[in-house]
Amino acid sequence: MSTEVTSRTPLRISLFGGGTDLDWYSRSFGGHVLSIAIDQYVDVVVRPTDYDGITLINRGAVQVYASADALPAGIVRECLAVAGGGRGIEITWSSSVRAGAGLGGSSSFTVGLLNALLRYRGGSASAAWLADRACHVEIDRLSEPIGRQDQYAAAFGGVNWFRFGPGVEVAREPVDIGADFLAAAREQILVVSTGGSRRAGAILADVRAGGAGRFEALHALKQLAVRGREALLAGDLKAVGCLLDESWQQKKQLSERVHNSFVDQIYREALTAGAYGGKLLGAGGHGYFLLICPAQRQAAVRAALAEFDELPFAISASGSRTVAQRNVMPGPPDWRRASR
Repeated sequence: MSTEVTSRTPLRISLFGGGTDLDWYSRSFGGHVLSIAIDQYVDVVVRPTDYDGITLINRGAVQVYASADALPAGIVRECLAVAGGGRGIEITWSSSVRAGAGLGGSSSFTVGLLNALLRYRGGSASAAWLADRACHVEIDRLSEPIGRQDQYAAAFGGVNWFRFGPGVEVAREPVDIGADFLAAAREQILVVSTGGSRRAGAILADVRAGGAGRFEALHALKQLAVRGREALLAGDLKAVGCLLDESWQQKKQLSERVHNSFVDQIYREALTAGAYGGKLLGAGGHGYFLLICPAQRQAAVRAALAEFDELPFAISASGSRTVAQRNVMPGPPDWRRASR
């Protein structure tokens, strides 16, 4: 008998400080990020098969490899190198949100796969270990020009204040925002899709290659993160919305690729309809827009953006976790799962 393991790992909304978690900035100046893990997830299933190689299944596509060495460079290959897993396994994964949406999906997949592989081998790991090793996979082994906030948000869950550096240290402080604030937030926060996707790495590489002005913008984003945390703890959603607007204006200074005329038009329509402010989530370009608006203007903002899909969400108090684990007999790869 062998074990089949399913892990579930939350996506995240980055409220303030995104960009200041990039190593080339945070290790010199220190970075601050305020983020929320949400109840949109990446699920990963690892199960044994009697085929000696490795089978990967995602969105109906099946790929079969003779060994881990035969895998193409990428997250799966590097996670197997870090966490183990051996031969004769099938890895299936799915997400409730498309890739490239600005919700940290790639890092959630990395954290979730590491978690599932460890459980499959009979081990376990702390949230801090999962986050650190996910950063190692994506940043050190794959040389992705990304920051570290997504991995930590996915591993820990909840609402968190993260401090990155100076140097290599990472500190986490859970943020207790209270039941009253959560009730108010449900009436005043909207997340809407711009209908596109992008690769964060390309935008963040462009940010790193930018001029000296990028440091001024990142310094400003770090200070806005401090003020945003204070506003959140005070339960002042209007202030949070206005600070998000300031953050968005600073973020646009990092690279011309952060925004475009389509995204700018969506934001203008939201502000005209009564939103306090907001920002495009993730590195920018496309994805989901986070908006804060007074409760009495929420209907108007929704109407103004009616052509765009809204993402319902709540806070996910848990980070990456095992949601199913059972003993199974190794059998042939389950091709039926790929065709569902």
